[in-house]
Amino acid sequence: MLANMRTKRTSEFKAKIALAAIRGDQTVTELASLYKIHPNQITTWKRHAQDQLVTTFDRKKSKSSKADEKLKEELYCQIGQLKVELRLAQKKIWQAVPPAGVESLQFVLPANSRIQSEFDFDATAGRGVHPASLSGCYQVN
Repeated sequence: MLANMRTKRTSEFKAKIALAAIRGDQTVTELASLYKIHPNQITTWKRHAQDQLVTTFDRKKSKSSKADEKLKEELYCQIGQLKVELRLAQKKIWQAVPPAGVESLQFVLPANSRIQSEFDFDATAGRGVHPASLSGCYQVN
């Protein structure tokens, strides 16, 4: 029963056999008898290794990195929007209950943000002025 079990090979072992087949020091048949692997399996590993070598030296961005860039852009957009919403929520809190003795409150975005503006709120008048609106997408660092 143990003779019929499939043997699982590691990636390192497959790479070693594929490189030996690509080098050509020994024939595929010799490698098959040496490592007790079917010659078709060695040929498959060799072909797979050669295909992957082409993509290793390809300078174009892969689809996964393009998808990562798109996801990164969407996340920055969401961060910016959440920061603006946070500022507006803070404004509403201060508007409802301003601290004793505070006449004017000023929220400033970080210097490294892409939105270079201030959020001014006059607690006594009960109004706020913000140059950006929530309808857009705000990207921040």
